[in-house]
Formats: sequence, C-alpha cells, structure tokens
Amino acid sequence: MDGIALAVEASVGVACYPQDGTNTEELLQRADIAMYQAKHSHPRWRRFEADSHDSSVERLALVAELRSAINENELVLNYQPQVELETGRISGVEALVRWNHPRRGMLTPEMFVPAVEQSGLVQDFTRAILEQALVACAGWRAGGFDITVSVNLSARNLLNTELPGEVAKLLVKHDVPAAALTLEITETAMMSDKRTAHRLLIKLREIGVRIAVDDFGTGFSSLTLLQERVLDEVKVDQSFVRKLLIEQGDAAIVAATIHLAHTHNLQVVAEGVETAELMEALTALRCDFVQGLHTGAAMPLPELTGYLRASASAPRLAVGTNARILPLHRRRPRGSNPPGD
Repeated sequence: MDGIALAVEASVGVACYPQDGTNTEELLQRADIAMYQAKHSHPRWRRFEADSHDSSVERLALVAELRSAINENELVLNYQPQVELETGRISGVEALVRWNHPRRGMLTPEMFVPAVEQSGLVQDFTRAILEQALVACAGWRAGGFDITVSVNLSARNLLNTELPGEVAKLLVKHDVPAAALTLEITETAMMSDKRTAHRLLIKLREIGVRIAVDDFGTGFSSLTLLQERVLDEVKVDQSFVRKLLIEQGDAAIVAATIHLAHTHNLQVVAEGVETAELMEALTALRCDFVQGLHTGAAMPLPELTGYLRASASAPRLAVGTNARILPLHRRRPRGSNPPGD
C-alpha cells in the first residue's frame, strides 16, 4: 500500500449448527466470541467452546449481545436526584444506565460498560441513552418540574464530530431546551484527543448544552480544564467528599475545588453525600449542588417521578441552620449559562 509492504492476518471464529446454536442470532454471537478468542491464540482460528473457562468469554458474550440490547430496548435508566443547597429543592438528576439482560437479570454499569467501550457500538449506545433521558426529561417538564438531566459521555463520544448535530436533533424531537441537558465527561476522556474533544465541547455549548467534568480531581488535567472555557459545572469526586469531615487533606481539596470553580464562574456538584453532616459542611463551603444517598439513591423512572411529586409538597431538605451562604460569585439558575460564557 503506497509502497509499504503490509503483513495481513485474519482471525476466524467458528460456530456450528446445531451444537453451538439453534438460530442465526445465536450462531453469529458465538462465532463472534470464538473470533475474539482466536485473536489471542494460535492457530488464528477457534471453534466456539461452551464450557470454556476463559475469563474473557463473558465479556465477549456481552459485546456480541450489545446490538440486540440496544435494538430490543433492554437498556434502562435509573435517575439520582441532585439537590440545590441554597434552596433545598431537587434541581436535576443524573441518568445512570442499567442493562435488563434477558438471562442474567439487571446488570450494573461496571458489568458491561467496559464491553461497550471495546465494541463498535458506542455511538449507538449513547444515542439510545440520550433519547431515553430526554423522553423522561420532557415528561417531567410537562408535569411542571423544571429540572435538568445529566448523561455521561465516553472518551469515544468525544471523537464523534457528528455528536453535536445528533444532540441538537434529539432536543428538538423531544421539545427539551438545550440548557436542560448536561453532558458529563471525565478528565481522562478529555486526554484521548484533547484538540478534537475541545472543539466538540465548544460546539455542544454553542447549541446551549451544559458540560460538566465528572470525578474531578482524579484525572490528569484538572486545573487546565477550568481555564479552557468549555465547562459549566464541576463534579467533586465522592472519594474526597466522603472523607471531608475526617481527613484534613480531603477537606482542603474540596474547599479549594469549590473556590477555584466559583472563581471561574462554574457551578459545583458534590457526589457521594451520604449524611446530613456532610450536607451541612458543603453548605458552609458554598457548594452549589449535592447528590448521594442522603438526598436520594438512583431509582427507576416511575419511582423518581413519584419522588419529585412528594418533594414538591414536602418541606425543603435541611441545609444547615448555622451555615452562612455568601456566594463568591453571582449565582445563576442552573442551565442559564449563555453559549460560550
């Protein structure tokens, strides 16, 4: 190719009827598993082995079944409330994906998201999650709940130059204002191709979508990200928040993060808030929002909708009677950032 000699190899996976499957879908999935196994063995072909003890078999099976999961609507979302500390009201939710597997039951993200990342279906997966989250958000807004919804993006999403256009179409389709959608990225994801990711995030902000950096403080480029004007929100990682009251070093990190974010006109969400004491301490530190078991675990759509209705008629969550809230900047309603601000 262009004067360069290439060594071309192939890996072949074999599945036979009826021993390895009784229909086309089963045979193709199992041949796919055998092919991935063949990539790591010699010779470069392999017959599917149902009783194989290879630790990768289960992961490969999930990869093979992922397209069916997307097409058959097996992916479901749970939603965790995010509470505004200044008012005590639920201002938003984070969408957390589950896989309602027909044979294995409900799978949590750590059981299948790594398989998603290794498949060629990341964009289809993200599109399905976004659509489901926006349908839910539209329903809440129609019911009188002015809340935002946050959806996680992967590193591969940040290389998809068509993502801003796809997001814009979904927002119009479901009549959800762009400011009601927050897309969460991690610092590590930003480092995969920083220039491309930066351009993509700018385009997303131009259509009005909010951008949050998740697990802040655990990646490689925390301080740089704050200065690049592509963020609206910082999410302090729960590993720091949970030790806020017992470790001086963690308390200093949380306080410094909140101060730096506010200095750059960003809002702050503290994750992993599991006690009233943590909530009160974060109020004193002038954090903007919290999420965690104390304010509500992740729950299915019907349960979350009921939770919103109950919260609307109940007294606001206590945020600490002794805490003085003296903002370091003028607080904006969540989602009110003008594009490019």
